[in-house]
Amino acid sequence: MYNILFYEDEEGNRPVEQFIDQLDAAAGINKNARVQLEQLIYCLNRLEDKGTRAG
Repeated sequence: MYNILFYEDEEGNRPVEQFIDQLDAAAGINKNARVQLEQLIYCLNRLEDKGTRAG
């Protein structure tokens, strides 16, 4: 199993995590956001499981 590290700039901002949080907040009322979030979670889980060989 692999660990996924998200980018963090010098000021401590994590844009990827912020994007995921925004999708999560919008998923309750927006179907497209919910689908995007599900796809993103699926891909992150595959990366954690198989690393760069996820395909």
